[in-house]
Amino acid sequence: MGVKHPIIFIGIILITLGLIFLFLWLFIWRHKKSSCFDKSISVGLPIENQQPKTIQIVNGSNNILWINWTTNNIQSPLNPGPVMRNKWTSILNNNHIPNANWNNDSTHIMGLFQLNIGQNIILPYMGISSRIAPVVGCTGNLAEANMAWINKNCTGSMGGTPNPQTLVEWTYTPLGGKLGDVIDCSFVDGFSLPVRIEYKKLTPSPNEYTTILGKLDLNNCKNIGGKVARVSCQSLCSQYPNTPEYCCCQTDSKTGPCLPSHLACQDTSGKPKNSLVKKWCKGITSMIHNEANQRLGYCYGFDDKVGSIRDQDWHNPIVKVTFCSPT
Repeated sequence: MGVKHPIIFIGIILITLGLIFLFLWLFIWRHKKSSCFDKSISVGLPIENQQPKTIQIVNGSNNILWINWTTNNIQSPLNPGPVMRNKWTSILNNNHIPNANWNNDSTHIMGLFQLNIGQNIILPYMGISSRIAPVVGCTGNLAEANMAWINKNCTGSMGGTPNPQTLVEWTYTPLGGKLGDVIDCSFVDGFSLPVRIEYKKLTPSPNEYTTILGKLDLNNCKNIGGKVARVSCQSLCSQYPNTPEYCCCQTDSKTGPCLPSHLACQDTSGKPKNSLVKKWCKGITSMIHNEANQRLGYCYGFDDKVGSIRDQDWHNPIVKVTFCSPT
């Protein structure tokens, strides 16, 4: 009996140390071994090797992702929306990537395509009012991912209220910047996955490329006034739709809906009036900002004075977007 007790004691110590090591490893892996939390870690093709006028989309998460994309469908010399559909579909098919697209309405095209863990795809960078967002929770079946827009089979797939996505948006026209070519994120409804945005700068000094880490943390959602919904964080506007001070809208006394109005939520300097919205914006800023500590992304409607990337090379844009696993 005297021999067994030390062995049991040593076993307990080893198990305890093993659990401590496991927890430490998980913490480091979740927060450090992710390209969205560590600039030194890169997934996909290095942006320096990417061709001009392209956008690279990377699945840096530990799950299969479906990438939802939307663009303007009105064909004009300034907007090759339908051309974007054809070129993207052709490239996706040539790379044997499951995909689908459809006319969302009279003015927009919408689509989905699958990226496996660690997979990337490089597509033509074009379109007015274009955006991409990660759809999570699907099993890898195109039909299921497609139906997610109707029956919410895929976790956090619907976007907006009640399951917001992390939206990366851009406008790029053949005129090259003259019409306000821009990149931004939208957190008006909330967010889902962390995101890493890299782009080629218009002025290559001191660095030719910029990396912005979107350390979007669901664990921080409640602390900034959000509400966790599946794998998404709902903003105040997403929690309380059509609320003027949260959604930047005003009530139409005749018809009742909440119509867009920046005066409903902003003061004369363009800052949010509501203290809870200020808290939400401060929280978003702490998780995704540039080197000057300026927020990248809209945290509420009409948040036009901040949150947009305008120093990208709009002559020959090179953009890389990586979506990572939630913390």
